[in-house]
Amino acid sequence: MVLFTHVLISLIALAAGFPLIQGLLRNQLSTGVSRFFLTTTLLTSATGFLFPFHGVQPGHVFAVLTFLLLGAAVKGGARTYVVGTLTSLYLNWIVLIVQLYQKTPALQGVAATQGAAQLALLVTFLAVGARALRSYRG
Repeated sequence: MVLFTHVLISLIALAAGFPLIQGLLRNQLSTGVSRFFLTTTLLTSATGFLFPFHGVQPGHVFAVLTFLLLGAAVKGGARTYVVGTLTSLYLNWIVLIVQLYQKTPALQGVAATQGAAQLALLVTFLAVGARALRSYRG
């Protein structure tokens, strides 16, 4: 049940990133979209700690980074908000890519493409982030 809840919240948080990006790029981010993204992303990170684990895993590091990034985003100005929220969203997409390659047999056969997928994601987020930094005023 914990796995299902965590995955469901994660997918909702990823989907919430699309209207967040749209609002940042248009300088028309609604409070509701922002709160929904922040809440679901924080819940994604929090529920990741509910699984039994031995030692710190990369997902735990990403979760702590997400807590810090979103805390700074909420407390900082417009630029900090853009960097914090988009970096948190990027980290969640990276986790999705890694999980898909680890858990999908068809993708395991082409594991070399995981690096290309991660690189494409990074380039995309850098481009979106640069544009959002120019357009979003808070």
